[in-house]
Amino acid sequence: MDHNVDLVEVPASRFGRRMAMTVPADKTIRQELRLPARLVRELVLISNRRYTPISRIVGEALDYMFLDYGAHETGGTKPT
Repeated sequence: MDHNVDLVEVPASRFGRRMAMTVPADKTIRQELRLPARLVRELVLISNRRYTPISRIVGEALDYMFLDYGAHETGGTKPT
């Protein structure tokens, strides 16, 4: 095992996975989401236009929301 790999702990969820897990930070984890049809429509349109999987589009949007703005530290809202 590479000892230089950054690990993250994914905590147990109240809704879904009941066990915490520690994984490499760059690992892709499957997560099922239920979304409103209007949002799925927009995601499909963007996906088709960009020739990109929906999972990548959602991942990029969440990266922007949570990582770039630290929204996870402020209860889910972007700082103003």
